[in-house]
Amino acid sequence: MNQFIHEELLRSQEQYTIEDNIIVSISTFNVCQQPPPPGFIELIVPMTGNDPLPQIVVISLAEVDKTINGNDESLYDEWTQYLIQGMPQFKLQSAQKAAGTSLFVFSSVELQYQATVSKRLTYGCKGVLGFSCTIGSSSLLFIASHLMHGKEKCQIRNQQFFEITLIEQLFQQVCGRRLIELRGLFYVINFVETKQCQACQYFHFAPNKNNANNE
Repeated sequence: MNQFIHEELLRSQEQYTIEDNIIVSISTFNVCQQPPPPGFIELIVPMTGNDPLPQIVVISLAEVDKTINGNDESLYDEWTQYLIQGMPQFKLQSAQKAAGTSLFVFSSVELQYQATVSKRLTYGCKGVLGFSCTIGSSSLLFIASHLMHGKEKCQIRNQQFFEITLIEQLFQQVCGRRLIELRGLFYVINFVETKQCQACQYFHFAPNKNNANNE
């Protein structure tokens, strides 16, 4: 019976399925506790040219707050207002902060079933943030974090990355359901090291110090 239902669903897929493209812009920067610089918005979302604007803009900022407890909200508030005022064609869907890491999600389309999760990592205090949403019947999950730096901290970064990959389970607890039809899982991770760790191997790249502010 299950096989029959499966085959019938496949036959009627075109009849009941609507396919559409969506453009997602994802950026991460280490701002080193500095205010927004001139031209930052244009770097993220170019307002001129022939390229179409994205429907979803995801921005992760590292070291917005470098205080020990991560309780200074002033610069985080300044960045939040700057992004809101600089992108009036987008609606701010989510703004989060954990320790010195921030995650902002803007969109020009309706996002359903939104959920957010933030937690401090066991190793280090960089924090990890997540945002999930549904467009149509497809779920998207964005996970942002700033891993500990230092060549000698490779093992700790590996442990941090392992914790980050478990955040999908936290979303299932928050939403009370599984992330059905997860069509996009995006890790927005900021770190700069010449020594490879598991995160480098996972993303098939070796970070370069020349790309310290945009990886």
